[in-house]
Amino acid sequence: MNDRLKYSPVLKLITILFLILILMIASFMIQDLIRERETRREEAVFEVSEKWGREQTITGPILSLPYEVFTINNGRTFTDNGIASFLPEILKIDGNIESEIRKRGIYEIPLYNSKLIISGEFKAPDFTELGIDTNSIKWDKAVMNLGITDLKGIKGNVTINFGGKKLNTNPGIQNNRLIKSGITAIIGERLESSAAIPFLIEIDLSGSNRINFIPAGKSTEVKLNSNWINPGFCGEFLPEKRNITGNGFSSEWRISHLNRNFPQSWIGTDVNLESSSFGVDFLLPVDQYQKTMRTSKYDFLFIGLTFLAFFLIEILNKKHLHPFQYAMIGFALVIFYLLLLSVGEQTNYDFAFFFSTLSSISVISLYSLAVLKDKKLVFVILALLLILYGFLFTIIQMQDYALIVGSILLFVVLSIVMFLTRKIDWYSINQQQ
Repeated sequence: MNDRLKYSPVLKLITILFLILILMIASFMIQDLIRERETRREEAVFEVSEKWGREQTITGPILSLPYEVFTINNGRTFTDNGIASFLPEILKIDGNIESEIRKRGIYEIPLYNSKLIISGEFKAPDFTELGIDTNSIKWDKAVMNLGITDLKGIKGNVTINFGGKKLNTNPGIQNNRLIKSGITAIIGERLESSAAIPFLIEIDLSGSNRINFIPAGKSTEVKLNSNWINPGFCGEFLPEKRNITGNGFSSEWRISHLNRNFPQSWIGTDVNLESSSFGVDFLLPVDQYQKTMRTSKYDFLFIGLTFLAFFLIEILNKKHLHPFQYAMIGFALVIFYLLLLSVGEQTNYDFAFFFSTLSSISVISLYSLAVLKDKKLVFVILALLLILYGFLFTIIQMQDYALIVGSILLFVVLSIVMFLTRKIDWYSINQQQ
């Protein structure tokens, strides 16, 4: 009776399921470790970016003209201040971006230096559209603002010409609460010309990870050239033209004011400029942690299928494996993900996957040979593991078709198991053993 209970398939299945739950706890701990390492990478990126220049967003230029608002209450006149903002009719940005990779410990951080030429023209402000009396404008405080996310990224002086005159620039934003950071050029005189007012801004700006632009012009045109070979075009607008080669990329955007959700002029701060931003991500070729995390999410499938294979070997070949031996095989499967993470940080994902697969399969095969004492069965286990890891690597590489490939694999596995167990008399198997 004790032998029947010891070799009972039902009891063995219950034990295997319990072991899988224990191994899943270990797997979840490894997933937490992956997140922790990814957080450390983000901290390294943040530390370098804080000193070099963070992700940059160029907003504007914007004409900001303060004016006085007079109200009468109970026979008394009160004066308040308002800000009228005007965007350019034409905005052109030509950028040449030199990128590089800096290392902080084992982590790589993409950085860039950009040379931007921002040109275009404003039309003379029309205050009647905003219901503002021209006589209330404080022309001596008229300014032009240029939003820049991180002023630490400015290299050298910023040259600003407006209406044929060179303007003095100050750090910080004046007369504009929509932009949190940037520079201000002092106009300080009346704008009475009915003709277009041209402007030209030249700036050297460094940053990291991404550069963004706001389509501030009624007609906005942005042209970028860079030596970065892995760009990711992001934001609300994709480039009309782009060319990516082994030497870098070039891209071109043309955006109308009808494509965005804010006007050419306004008063107050009830305008969302950032919702229409667009730009370029400087992507690293492979996101090691993202792929490792995706791989680790198949742990239940791998452990379950491997244990199922050993269980069928027990049933079909009248072999007996102790739960401790199942546990050793399971931990070897879990250690695969730890090797994948640690080796991948020092090399790359593909090499780490190959190394971890070779290590895991080798130790499981040698252990199986010692336990089963049957080379044919070990070759079956070896072939199964090679197929499983091969499918896993394929699924990770093909994101768009991962679901259908995984579903087909599970269906094939289920069909094979049903075929192999079709003649087993599960009620009498315990007595036979």
